[in-house]
Amino acid sequence: MAQEQGFDKVVIVADATARLEVKRPKPLHSEQNPDDWMVAVDEAIRQLPINLKKDIGAMGLAGQMHGAVLLGEDNEILRPAILWNDGRSHDQCQTLESAVPRLDEITGKSAMPHSSIRSAISYSQILPEP
Repeated sequence: MAQEQGFDKVVIVADATARLEVKRPKPLHSEQNPDDWMVAVDEAIRQLPINLKKDIGAMGLAGQMHGAVLLGEDNEILRPAILWNDGRSHDQCQTLESAVPRLDEITGKSAMPHSSIRSAISYSQILPEP
């Protein structure tokens, strides 16, 4: 938690940490349960001194890069989130690069399993039916 001390200076007055588990059910897989993220936020807030909790104006979260949370028609979470370091879409990335040889010129990135471009790859090819 931070307090503003003038226009360009912020002083951290409290911080808290909550651990999250990364699941690796198979080789190259890296997943987390998105519901666990809110549990961790709640856990971290509970660690703050009680006199500071009423004054929370902003919060910073760190430790997560891009990932894919697949939602159903009613915005329900369909499966664990696929994290940035998941490598299961390697074959699909190679197929995409073969189909679009100038992909890196067009997008500025090559199709790597760890990059966000994998979102363009149909997850139906790499995920089992729920």
